[in-house]
Amino acid sequence: MKKIAAPILFAGLFAGCASNETAESSAVKQSEICQTYYVSWVGEMQQYRASATFRFGGATGTTLHLSSPSEVKFNGQKMNEEKMLFGGATYGFESKSYSETSTFEFMDTDKKKYTNSFSFAGIDFKENPQKISSKSAFEIELTRDITTADQVKLHVQDTLNAFSADIKTGTASAEVRYDAASKKLVIQPSFFRTMADVPLTLWLEASFTDRTLKESADKGGTISFSYTSREIKVTRVEDVQ
Repeated sequence: MKKIAAPILFAGLFAGCASNETAESSAVKQSEICQTYYVSWVGEMQQYRASATFRFGGATGTTLHLSSPSEVKFNGQKMNEEKMLFGGATYGFESKSYSETSTFEFMDTDKKKYTNSFSFAGIDFKENPQKISSKSAFEIELTRDITTADQVKLHVQDTLNAFSADIKTGTASAEVRYDAASKKLVIQPSFFRTMADVPLTLWLEASFTDRTLKESADKGGTISFSYTSREIKVTRVEDVQ
């Protein structure tokens, strides 16, 4: 079990040493443009957000304002430029509806197009029990199966501390595991051993960071993703009636 300082919502904004200067994309060699994409879903806020940043001089170089006819689209919709105080030029999209497929389409000033896409089926708790036993395993159904390809964490938080654990599949002895036979998440009492006896907040998180783009110019690019489920609140008691 890993201790964390606070709930992880989405850690993909800008690297600390990245430039916040901005130039026109028409002023640079188009094959030298580096693409950086981020997608996040925050279930508690019902916020689906995407951002696109273009740089010259590598992944930490000068940010670029896309000169006409260059543009970037997300799931078919043109992304608008956003002014970031310390991040230079970036392009954003926001919605209250989650899409399992996320697709970025970038066209440079030479009208060359690059399309990058990935899919992730959302995963949430299917129910919200108010009380759980402090002596026996806690089982809860999810909205879909967890497969070996998924990288999903369970987070728990009391008033002061937050912890997380990777959800294992096919490992009967794990503190937190997904049981494919019952289609339930199984959490052992030991997972909560250091938490205060107050209502606990639980949520799921799936993510990947800096995945290489399938289509890019010579300088390449990356895409990162974070999915955070809705939260549930539970109280531990000795006997659950």
